Amino acid sequence: MFKKVLLLLPIFSFDLVHSQNDGNHEMVSMVQLLATPEKYHNKIVTIVGVGWLKFEENQICLTRDHLRAMATKNCFWLGSFEEEKWDSELLMKIKEFNGSYVKVTGRFNGQDMGHLNLFAGSISDVSAYSFHEPEFGPSM
Repeated sequence: MFKKVLLLLPIFSFDLVHSQNDGNHEMVSMVQLLATPEKYHNKIVTIVGVGWLKFEENQICLTRDHLRAMATKNCFWLGSFEEEKWDSELLMKIKEFNGSYVKVTGRFNGQDMGHLNLFAGSISDVSAYSFHEPEFGPSM
């Protein structure tokens, strides 16, 4: 177990400091967003994390452990979805990704702490939500 953790650290270290800007939105790691929310407030961001969509529980978390433990300060509330893009049938299909790593694009608000003020911030006006399969890394 200890050896596996040591092998994973370099992979995660690279990903945690990486950001990419294409002009329309900024690709940001969850750690960057958690550490410096003021830097991204009211900006369109794309993040990767563990997604969960359920009534009053819409969120994206840093890891599955944070989701399971309800460590919501390591998660962001997923606010409004653009109604014309997210009909009920599509939302049901998206919910099949619950507990999986997903990529989400939306407007970050570092002052809105989501449902019951439990979260580290919120992502609203979600324009993209997709299953995210890592391009590299150890197979599980």
